[in-house]
Amino acid sequence: MLFLISACGCPTKVNISNRPQVDILYNDANYISTERSTKNVAACKGKVHVAWFGKDNSGNQAVFYRRSIDGGATWDPPIQLTSFSNFHLEMWIQCFGDTVIVAYEKIGTGRDLYYRYSINGGTTWSPESPLEVGSYNQEAPSIWLWNNNFHLAWADNRPVFLISNYYIYYKRSVDMGLTWTPDNRRDISDSPVIVGDPVSPNVLHIIFMIFNSFERKARYIRSTDNGNTWSATFDLSGGVNANGSGFWGRPIGYISAYNGVVHAVFVDDRYGNKEVLYRRSTNSGVSWSGIIRLTNTPGISWNPFILTDGMGQVRLYWVDNSDGDYEVMCKISNDNGLTWSADAKLTNNTARDVMVSVDYDPSTNRWNIVWASDESGNWEIYYTSDPCPLGNDEELGISENFRSSEPQIYGWGIKFNSSGEAKVYNLSGRLYKSVSVYPEYSLRLPKGVWFVRFKGKVYKIVVH
Repeated sequence: MLFLISACGCPTKVNISNRPQVDILYNDANYISTERSTKNVAACKGKVHVAWFGKDNSGNQAVFYRRSIDGGATWDPPIQLTSFSNFHLEMWIQCFGDTVIVAYEKIGTGRDLYYRYSINGGTTWSPESPLEVGSYNQEAPSIWLWNNNFHLAWADNRPVFLISNYYIYYKRSVDMGLTWTPDNRRDISDSPVIVGDPVSPNVLHIIFMIFNSFERKARYIRSTDNGNTWSATFDLSGGVNANGSGFWGRPIGYISAYNGVVHAVFVDDRYGNKEVLYRRSTNSGVSWSGIIRLTNTPGISWNPFILTDGMGQVRLYWVDNSDGDYEVMCKISNDNGLTWSADAKLTNNTARDVMVSVDYDPSTNRWNIVWASDESGNWEIYYTSDPCPLGNDEELGISENFRSSEPQIYGWGIKFNSSGEAKVYNLSGRLYKSVSVYPEYSLRLPKGVWFVRFKGKVYKIVVH
């Protein structure tokens, strides 16, 4: 049954931006996220929301948005959310139900944070409103939404005792930003990522980094009372500084939490090369495991993005330049981070594939992956769902409507969009059943790994 394993029925990737202008997820001359892993995709209630930076027809910097209301099958036309003659740099998109928020940084005389929101799943949007503005710099917005709680963390260099250093700040709104709790200054540091625990929504986690001439480390704080008070800082790096010149010296990272299990990743070069390191906590961040090395390649591992589906599967996506350009890589743990699969490539081409961003939608049981690539000769934003590993871009293909004739893969089985005979094989290659299917026929399968052969293609299905 080797043909089953080597064949790929993976979901097709979609060119989300598909414009002649440059489209990127992190607006930086290096075309790679340099301060932290940013979030450019959000998925809730079967809708997928993607936001990115580009230039409008007048040549101005702008934030663009596009959505799918059917889980990534088809896409509405893109919308331009902003128009600004100066530079944009970082952004964050988050959703809860039909509420979607896009926060972003503008560079004018200083750096300020703004946002727009939708309460109807991206159909209409609020006017642009400020999140944090002033004569100092506000950078790196990160959002967590739960019910009516809008949690915001950011980096701010407003002077403290007449000395201008970057600190992590936090505040919360329960009315979509009309009113806020007071700005809460935490540790001296930069580039926060804030997440909550869906099982215990009052428990919040922030990973951030300290980056200066003395320290370059990944750090962590938590709140157990919905952001009212915060813990002391924990050094995820275990006392080891990241090395490297410029932004390569940053311990860029990400964090995810579900039901008291917290997964944190960051990058440093304690092993002589930039690698992704991992720690987990099984008691909501009270204590942490030792540091585990998750990558081991001759190239640079960067931009790690970790996420859990809440059912024991944890996925790590990152970019690696071992083959001379950047590729999006992935690996999976099916036991909540205890053991991990081997490295696998999500992309495999001669282009630069960078700035991967991921979100998981429990309503569809689908992983939604977005990244930027210059494979077309121009930077574009691409989307796919679920694969890890993928195989290669020839197997993946490019389409604007990848489910028009192909079966749809779900965490419970497979749904067909045309008629024919489907043969189902188990992991050992033994025929499990043959089924005559028709459009919209749903084949639910028991827990395990299955291969479905249909019209000359084989589709791998993992049922949780």
